[in-house]
Amino acid sequence: MAKMNNFSMDSLKDVINSIKLNYNSEKENNLELCSKFWTETVGEKISEYSRVKNITSDNILELICSDSIVANELYNAENIILEKLNKKLEEYGIKISGMKFNYRNW
Repeated sequence: MAKMNNFSMDSLKDVINSIKLNYNSEKENNLELCSKFWTETVGEKISEYSRVKNITSDNILELICSDSIVANELYNAENIILEKLNKKLEEYGIKISGMKFNYRNW
């Protein structure tokens, strides 16, 4: 069995410290809040067929929908939904500037 030469905890710490994690807790918190308020904003029935997927860097809310009919209905009500959703998110300092709908990834 081969022996590990020149192994030290200091070199292990250097390796661990050099790894960059892409976890963004603020983005995850904002996403969780948007998901929570999504259901409150559009109601239980619509939220069964749609859900929050992501918030882009330019504050576009990406949603996935069960089919194109749901996506189209949400698209038609986008301004009303945004107004209600942003009112709920205002106290958290979050402002959604638009929505993007995808029904192919359901």
